[in-house]
Amino acid sequence: MDESLSEQVLFYYFTKKNNTEEDVQFKSFPNIYTAISIFKDCEVKINGNDIEITESKGTGYIALTITPDIKPYLISIKGAFEEVSIVLKPLGENYFKPLTANGTIFEKKFIEQLFEALNEQEKVLQLDAYLKSHFSCDTALNEFSKMLEAFSATEENVSLTDFAKAHFIHPKTLHRKFMKYLQITPHHYRQIVQFRKALANLLSNDTQIGEVAYLHHYFDQSHFNKTFKSLTNLSPKRAPRDIQKLANGRLCFQFL
Repeated sequence: MDESLSEQVLFYYFTKKNNTEEDVQFKSFPNIYTAISIFKDCEVKINGNDIEITESKGTGYIALTITPDIKPYLISIKGAFEEVSIVLKPLGENYFKPLTANGTIFEKKFIEQLFEALNEQEKVLQLDAYLKSHFSCDTALNEFSKMLEAFSATEENVSLTDFAKAHFIHPKTLHRKFMKYLQITPHHYRQIVQFRKALANLLSNDTQIGEVAYLHHYFDQSHFNKTFKSLTNLSPKRAPRDIQKLANGRLCFQFL
């Protein structure tokens, strides 16, 4: 609700499931956002990109951060759960000072108050106020933010070397900055941006697969099919049937 956070925070979402019998499993496809999810009374097991969340009463709160990755995440949730999630834009997490030993920005006292909030609007107000009070920025981050904006707007057929040369930065330095601020290489970041644009086009209308491949600068339809499958384990043909859009298409899941 606080517009001053709109450059860093995409949205919040709140989930609560009381049914202990029905499990939930879904794939979350590569995107450039970072999601911080806080679960109440759950245990979390992580094996690569496979994440298992299991109801465990009395265990308190646990935070899970999902960062941009070139591979899909498989998430399994067993039993009842309550969740608060903050979805951050690229670089978003860099603007808030870590406060706790595990590197998350949320203190236990605040998390307890957040889950005690009476309704979603109150949760939003609490999150806005907390994040705003811990906002932090520096010149280097602002400079990289401008470079990232230019990088994201550059056509996919422009090489990373040519981009670096045009912006007077060595390719190795560009790579180092991406790893520092985004924990992902510029090559993989570009792949994800290209993929998400193609996916949005594929899911929003009846555009033919070959045309989507052409519009988003894949070499040909075969290259697009191969890349799409490597990022989703689905063929582009199956995507409109199997993928569900949430949050106005900003999140795409395949429920299993």
